[in-house]
Amino acid sequence: MSRNSDDEKYFNMHPFKIYHGQDGRWYTYFLYPEGQTGQNGEDRYRINRKTKADMDQAIIDHYHAISMDPTFEDAFRRWIEERMTYGELEDSTYTKYCNVYSRFFPADEPFTQIHMRDMNDHEVEVFLKKALAGRNVQRKAFNDLKTVMNGVFKFSRREGYTDYSITLFFKDYTVPARMLAPSAEKDDSEEVFSEEETEKLASYLWQRRTPVCLGLLLMFQTGMRVGETASLRICDVGKDSVTVNGTEVYYRDWKTGQRVCEAKGRGKTEAAHREILIPEQAKITISAALLQNPDGPYLFMKNGHRIKTRAFNYELHKACRMVEIPERSPHKIRKTYASLLVASKVDERLIMHQMGHRDFSTTMKFYAKDRKERKENLSIIRNIVDIGAGIEEKDNSGQ
Repeated sequence: MSRNSDDEKYFNMHPFKIYHGQDGRWYTYFLYPEGQTGQNGEDRYRINRKTKADMDQAIIDHYHAISMDPTFEDAFRRWIEERMTYGELEDSTYTKYCNVYSRFFPADEPFTQIHMRDMNDHEVEVFLKKALAGRNVQRKAFNDLKTVMNGVFKFSRREGYTDYSITLFFKDYTVPARMLAPSAEKDDSEEVFSEEETEKLASYLWQRRTPVCLGLLLMFQTGMRVGETASLRICDVGKDSVTVNGTEVYYRDWKTGQRVCEAKGRGKTEAAHREILIPEQAKITISAALLQNPDGPYLFMKNGHRIKTRAFNYELHKACRMVEIPERSPHKIRKTYASLLVASKVDERLIMHQMGHRDFSTTMKFYAKDRKERKENLSIIRNIVDIGAGIEEKDNSGQ
């Protein structure tokens, strides 16, 4: 019989030799289903067919039946491979989903070996309780877990592996609040650099003027993401602006399994592709970078290689230690820039454009912070809130 691509897939799954017996029949072996063995403990059993065509069909039918009865682990692999094959996922999203799977579905997790046809509300709820109990899982991580489970189950339902509806389950399921770890609320002073801290860092970075220090300084002046700064090309620099055309991504290649770090010509979001207006001081920073690296192609390079986000992160932590301020990540520079624009009452649309945000509420909720020092805020409160002023004097005077 002639084989098509689907048939060939099944024959590739067959690990045993197919041979023609002396009696004229065709023979091969199949593995027993998981958990089963023969009378003497063997893990395989022999089958025979009258003709080669009959044997080929038996193999196709056998592995087709297996393929239609996957475990949760099998279904996850098929779901994510299909999405990557058709370009539905970014490489970084693929890596994120794999990390979510590794965290919540380790090799010894029984849920991964349940066949999709056997899934029900009880199995899913018991798994979620085990996955969350005492694991310090925050709401965001739980939502990532739901995303993966929704994807796997909807894919399985479409492929005919199961009739179970995960949508109906999550519609009725409410995770007890006490099972989720509260999000860590950070003080504004931990989220941004104060005016005094910014001045100290800017002075230190300019004095050193290494490519990586200039890159950090440009981040303070433009609010660019660290990945955007690491991917900024000389050709993206204009007279009064820089154009963000991409970012650095770090991911696991879905075909080879190797970890990859590269600059990609696509931003984090659609709004990330933008032309950022730059102040005069940023032009000076860019000119200093060009003097050290006039031939590019990237603006920030060292020894002929693009400077990566890890180098910027390392250098910022080092700079914080050198000027004796608390260490923070490069993302805090971006929050500092947003806070400066908001405090200066810049038009909302311009702030959104500069930051690469679609919605101003994103800027206000996650980026805009108070940059004043504690003593300055204390002075403001003392000057404004004067309730009870003069009471003590009146009391002492006997009135």
